[in-house]
Amino acid sequence: GTMYLTVKDLMEWLPVKATTVKGYLRNGKIQGRKIDQKWYVTRENFYRFLEGK
Repeated sequence: GTMYLTVKDLMEWLPVKATTVKGYLRNGKIQGRKIDQKWYVTRENFYRFLEGK
C-alpha cells in the first residue's frame, strides 16, 4: 500500500523544526493530508518536494 510519512519522519530528512514542517504542509509547499490532528505525506509527494527545492 501507500507509505505515509509523519512530521517526525520528515524531520529526519529536513534540517528544520516541526513548526517549519507544519508550515510547509499548511501552505501547500509539501502536499499532505491532515487526519485527526496529524499530518500524513505520501513518500511520492515528499520526494517531489525534495526535488523541487
